[in-house]
Amino acid sequence: MIAQISAPRLTGVRLSVANLERSLDFYTDLLGFEHLVDTHDEIELRLGEMTLALRQAAPKTLRGMPADSRANDAGYATSRSWCAT
Repeated sequence: MIAQISAPRLTGVRLSVANLERSLDFYTDLLGFEHLVDTHDEIELRLGEMTLALRQAAPKTLRGMPADSRANDAGYATSRSWCAT
């Protein structure tokens, strides 16, 4: 018998980005996200059940990826939030 595991689904993410317009182009034109809502410093996108909010980061909050980080390290991101159902 195979046990079923119930895990929360990731339904939303908020990212701080250096260039809001460039990020909007990337997520809509290349990845196929739908542009839902636009405010002066945040854009909300959707792909299926996934919602993505892009927020214009203040220049001083942006950090590069540390030299000793690996691709799966989350420590270099400036702002993250997840919504699980």
